[in-house]
Amino acid sequence: MLFKDRWKKLSLSYNLQVGYDTYRHSLGDNEWYHLFEGIPNIIHYTTQNKPWSHYRFNRFRDIWWFYYGLNWNDILLDNQILQENFEKLIKPITCHASIFTNTGDIEGLPYLLEQLPNVQFHIAAPTYFSPNIVELQRYSNLYIYPCVDPKMKETLINQTNFYLDINYGPALDDALQEIVRQGNPIYSFESTSHFSNGENQVFAVDNVDEMVKSIQNKLSESHR
Repeated sequence: MLFKDRWKKLSLSYNLQVGYDTYRHSLGDNEWYHLFEGIPNIIHYTTQNKPWSHYRFNRFRDIWWFYYGLNWNDILLDNQILQENFEKLIKPITCHASIFTNTGDIEGLPYLLEQLPNVQFHIAAPTYFSPNIVELQRYSNLYIYPCVDPKMKETLINQTNFYLDINYGPALDDALQEIVRQGNPIYSFESTSHFSNGENQVFAVDNVDEMVKSIQNKLSESHR
């Protein structure tokens, strides 16, 4: 072979392939996600699981969209913006709300998105989303994560400031247990509550404004 013993193995920082994330997840290979931690210098978005697809989700999708949205003047003129680290270029989101669901039946979601524009909502599911949830992406403060993998689930839980227990149907018990363990505030409606030991604040469905007010007060306290 022409290149036998004459090739150099690159570190994953310069050769990270994320296209197989979904496939490795389907095989139950959770170690795949721990082969590299942090943000790599070079990312390969291989296979059909592309970052611009609504129905696919692999790691570093947000990075692809960031650079896709760059102004061509910044690229052609080699502006300083290209010399910075990705994490330094984006304005950090100060508040994250999470919802882990098995269904697309989520109580009061559009109203909450409108009333809490400074909160980034993250909805994760082990399956694809129903059209009524996909359509809500018209709100700029909503991210959805179909077929969520263990690595992304861990990331979402760790960045959660408060949890919205507002979905009907069965709960994703492992995610909720971790939310409780971390001690994050939990807000539920009477008709959607998945908790029974007083871990959550419960509101009537027709009193969603009280939930909004409670969340806003909590956010004000945390920023003092």
